[in-house]
This record gives sequence, structure tokens and C-alpha cells, in this order.
Amino acid sequence: MNHLHRICLVVSLLGIAAALRAEELETLNDFEKPGLADQFTAVARITLSREPIARMSPAGGPAGQALAATTDGNAGLVTKPGVLKKSLLNASDVEFWVYRSAAEKDRGQSIIELQFLEADGKAQFVRSVELDHSGWKKVSLPLRWFHWGEGRVPRWDRVDRWGVLFRDKANLQIDEVKLVRQDDPDIALPQPEDLRRLAFPEVPEGEVRVVIRGDLLLLTDAPDLDVDKLAAHLTEVKKQVTTDLSLPPAPPWPVPAMVFRTRAEYEAFPPRLAAKLLRTAAPPRSTGFTVQGISTSFWDEKFGTLRPVYTHEFVHALLSRELSLPNRTEWFQEGMAVNYQLKFHPQDDYAEIVAAGLADPSKRLPLSELASGKPIPQSRYWQAATLVELLMLDKKYQPQFAPFLRAISQSGSTELRPQLRLWNVGWEELNDDWRKFCAEKYKAQP
Repeated sequence: MNHLHRICLVVSLLGIAAALRAEELETLNDFEKPGLADQFTAVARITLSREPIARMSPAGGPAGQALAATTDGNAGLVTKPGVLKKSLLNASDVEFWVYRSAAEKDRGQSIIELQFLEADGKAQFVRSVELDHSGWKKVSLPLRWFHWGEGRVPRWDRVDRWGVLFRDKANLQIDEVKLVRQDDPDIALPQPEDLRRLAFPEVPEGEVRVVIRGDLLLLTDAPDLDVDKLAAHLTEVKKQVTTDLSLPPAPPWPVPAMVFRTRAEYEAFPPRLAAKLLRTAAPPRSTGFTVQGISTSFWDEKFGTLRPVYTHEFVHALLSRELSLPNRTEWFQEGMAVNYQLKFHPQDDYAEIVAAGLADPSKRLPLSELASGKPIPQSRYWQAATLVELLMLDKKYQPQFAPFLRAISQSGSTELRPQLRLWNVGWEELNDDWRKFCAEKYKAQP
């Protein structure tokens, strides 16, 4: 049996095993217990109460009391911290019942969001639900297709509360909110077979290679890609990054990396993933793109298996997992990715790019703008990379680099302004130190 057939057999067996897993329902709230104020915090203008369930409850449906919510929109409720006592990594779905009256249906569609939040509220998983029915309806949402919120990258083993946000005007009832637990330790994450089907829907299963090696999940339909060689390379990249940053042990799940056979397949994936998450996204214009912690690119015979962009995007995905930092194409993510791309794939003219940037103010940004935490243009990646180098390597800045990493990981933002206190410097001093560092390392005029 060859390597490809072994992989396909393993994937098929995993699918059979998934179908046979035991399920257990865990009730989060059936609203039979009085004291809503002790259980929930209202967000913005919303009226909450416990009421007998609306009529016409189906067989096996809600009974007793339900949560009644009335709002004009952009409001919701969230449980008190600590309600979720156990990790949700082994939960596959969340389900609940929703009642809308005929009058509510006639008023039009309503969108609600179910959220799972970490204790400080800076990290959350979110899933939208479009309601256009009347009567009672059971809603079941797979946790693996919740998207990240706007802050820090969330983790299912860290969430400790849940909530509901009403985007539109609504008057409805919710009942029987439950988790579906499985005897699978990480079923809340997209599984290899989930990603294969989503990424390569038109490709025969036998033509997609799925490699799981330690901290890496590699998927490709590019026949000429040497998967063993790329897997070994990305594993070495991961080792180098985690060693340099002195990172603690990683979460026990691999970083996904995808290499598509064609650019068209690659460009189609982010919009398809967004649709799966009930969001929208445009096709990427760059040669590499990282979304939801998944690094993606495409095969190019000119560059072969060790294409620099594969390294670049993998570093983005790795930082999302290791430091809970989403890839927003801001200075720290791009600076780190460029540095490790250059470390493994040196670029002969890089020193010239740095020198030209230092000599011409039109080719660089003020550091306060560069390091604002907002997206930066690709033409300023060199500047971000050298600023990261300064913080990592310079004897004045290196001692506080670890506290800096902890601070941005906790906040989910790489805005540098609030972190300057770690070095007791202002923008002018930082700029002087950065120019001197670049001049010494790259033999450029400060």
C-alpha cells in the first residue's frame, strides 16, 4: 500500500469512527431556575424575563419556562463568568430552541449571534443565525464553524461563558440551550476531513494528500509538491520560532497549512471558508493568505517545494496559535513573518531595501503609524521586520521582549504605544535607536 493510499484509508477510518462516537447532552440553561439577574448580564437595551413557553411546542421540544427577550436590536445577554466549568474542546455542537410568533415572522428576518467568551471578554467565538420562521425551531450549530471575534484569538479550552446578541429588533423566546459532548478530545476544532472537503470540494479524495506530523497539518492537491520535505521544513520553522521566542508548550493541536495546485483554487478558498462561517470575504490578491489560523498558498513550479511564501504564511498561522494574535497584516505579524522568511530563504537585495528605506522618507512610515496595530502596506514590511529585530536582538530592548510578548498576547493587539513603558522610551528615542540598529546591521546610513 503506497503512502497516498495509507492517508486516504486513515481519513476514511476517521470518518467511520466519527459516526460511531458516543454523544452526551450537557444543559447550559433550561431557564427553569428563577433569578435571571443572578445568571446573566444584560448588554445594552433589552428586556429579559422567564415566561411559560409559547403554545405549539413540538413533541420532544421545550417545556416549562423559557427565556423571553424583547429588544430593538444591537443588544443581548451574557452569562456571568465561570458558568462553563469544563473545556469545550470535546463539544461538537451547541443547540437551542427559538420561538417566533407569526407577527414576528411577518416583520421579517432577524439575525442573532451566539457567542462563547473567555473570562475577560477580549476573546470570543461567534456564530450568526438567520431567523425567518414562526413557531418553535431547533437550531444546531457546529462549534468548529464559529469564527473568531475582533480581539484576541479565542481558545475552546479557555471559554467560560456564553451569550446571545440580537442584531435586529426581536421579540422571541429561547429555551433548552445545550452542548453536544463527544468522546473526542478536540472535536470543537475543524478536523482534517472537514478542511479537506471545504478546501478541495471538486478534487477527488485520492488526489488530496493529508499529512499530520506533530504540530503540523499539511493538505495539498499539488502533485509535484514534496510533502515530506515541506513538512520537515515547516517543523524546523516552528522549532526556530518557538525557541527564539521562548514560548511555553503549545496547545495540543496542529497548525493547518494548505498548498493548492492552482492559484484559482487558492483564491476560491477564503470566500468559501467565510461562507461556511456565515461571513463574506474577497479572494486574496497576494500569493499567500492566512485566515482563522490556516496558512494558504499555491504551487509554483518556479519556486518548488520550499517556496518562501509557505514559510511566511506558516509563521502567521503559528503566531495565531502560540500567541493568540490574529493575522491582521499589521507590523508585528508581518515583521515576524518576513524575518523568518529571510532566515530560511535569504534575499540578496534585502540590505539595499533597508538602506533605501532609511535614505528616503517616502519609503517608510513614522513608527507611531507603522506600529499602530493597524494593517500596513507590503512596501513597509521591511520596516516592520527591522523594528521587530530591534526589539528581539538589541541589548537595550531584548530584556523586555518576553514581557512585551505576554502583553500583546493578552490584549490581542500589537499596538506598540501602550507597551513603550516597558522600555521607558518615547517614539523619538525608539526611532533613533531603530535607525542606528539598521545602520549597524545593514551597513546603511542612519
